[in-house]
Amino acid sequence: MILQQTDKTVKNKIYDLILYAVAVTSGCIFLLVASSWTSPLFKDAYGYDAAWYSTMGRAIVKGLTPYKDLFDLKGPVFFFYEALGELIIPGRGGIFLLQLISMAVTVIFLIKICRIYISRRLSYLTLILFFWPYVHLLWGGNTVEELFMPFNMAAIYLGLLYLNKTEEEAALSYEVKRAGLIYGIGAAVFALSKLTVGAPLFAMTLLILIVMIKEKRFISLKNSVIWFFLGVLIIAVPTFAYFMMRDALSDMIKAVFILGFKRSTDYYISFSSEWERQLLICPAA
Repeated sequence: MILQQTDKTVKNKIYDLILYAVAVTSGCIFLLVASSWTSPLFKDAYGYDAAWYSTMGRAIVKGLTPYKDLFDLKGPVFFFYEALGELIIPGRGGIFLLQLISMAVTVIFLIKICRIYISRRLSYLTLILFFWPYVHLLWGGNTVEELFMPFNMAAIYLGLLYLNKTEEEAALSYEVKRAGLIYGIGAAVFALSKLTVGAPLFAMTLLILIVMIKEKRFISLKNSVIWFFLGVLIIAVPTFAYFMMRDALSDMIKAVFILGFKRSTDYYISFSSEWERQLLICPAA
């Protein structure tokens, strides 16, 4: 009996690995044909925002400082991503590689989320439903929404794991116990890139906080808060240190947090909390 169960477990794991490989491959093919601003299939296509983001990445690699030497309203972590892509492969190749990695992580988490509620095979059918609206989100490729999707997907997955466990199970679960760290890293990445993109992560954070308080899970709450702020510091400290050393901290804060919030949803619309409330409430619901 034990050997039969072991054999079945091994077969399931192999089956899962094959299906994950299929999902990741389909995601990479999707980017190849849909990411017109970065895909090697469209060498002469350059998108407005994507081209500028790449320019910011190349500027960082060449020693220039965002907000001080070149202006934009997106947060610095996103531009550090662009710089990383430039360091890996100069031009569009590096950022396209980061897109492929981001897509791979995204589809794996998507399937894991679906597997909590539906069968193994049905969870893979959701990829079709995912890619269809994702074309609009992709918007030619190399966007904040696309590259940082894994942080939102991880937050949703870990949040659902927690909400489906009792306090005793959650306390013994390594994944759930360290979820606060992932949430903190994700929150800092979004706050220092584009705050509204992190609506799903912030919504899950709010829901879990409410559940912890309502069910008096104060030990989990304390541990989660500690890990959350540790995650925030991992991203925030080196980012702020970078701009302080380059005497550009005030430039970054003014562009990202002052002018960025004044801009709100478009350049001609002043900041309104209504848009942010809607972004938070919709994922929470």
